[in-house]
Amino acid sequence: MRILICSDAHGDEAILLDKLNKYPDFDHYFYLGDSELMENNLIFDKFVAVLGNMDYGDFPETVDLKDRGINFFLTHGHLFEVNRNLENLRAEAKKVGADVICFGHTHLLTVQEIDQQLIINPGSISQPRNFIQEKGTYVILEITDTTYQVFCYNRADQLLELPQNPLIFERTK
Repeated sequence: MRILICSDAHGDEAILLDKLNKYPDFDHYFYLGDSELMENNLIFDKFVAVLGNMDYGDFPETVDLKDRGINFFLTHGHLFEVNRNLENLRAEAKKVGADVICFGHTHLLTVQEIDQQLIINPGSISQPRNFIQEKGTYVILEITDTTYQVFCYNRADQLLELPQNPLIFERTK
């Protein structure tokens, strides 16, 4: 399974269209809020999107999505105080049995595993607070029978120079 994960475009519709065109055959497309676009935008025919603190319209605050035995929890993060810590977010995701938690809001690319929950923030595709020289970041999650592989890219579709990229985590379920 392959999933494109983006967040915090802040009105940059062109970059989202570019990513949809670059990756036309993925299983899922997750958008984690602050698009500043209306929910009837055609982009959201492909992207499963959640409400960010800068969004307008009728986006859901969270999405609980299940596919092939994996539970995904999507949110922007502002409602769970992710700027302070991830405890509220993780507690909410645990209520729905989430294996993978995806959030935005902080504009900081982060990927970690805590207590068998994979937690992904793709950063901001338009206004990053880390990887500023890259002018934005996004993530591709590839899931095999035994692993989660998280590929971190810059806005120009180049793999980020990290100590490890992709980041590989064993699937426990």
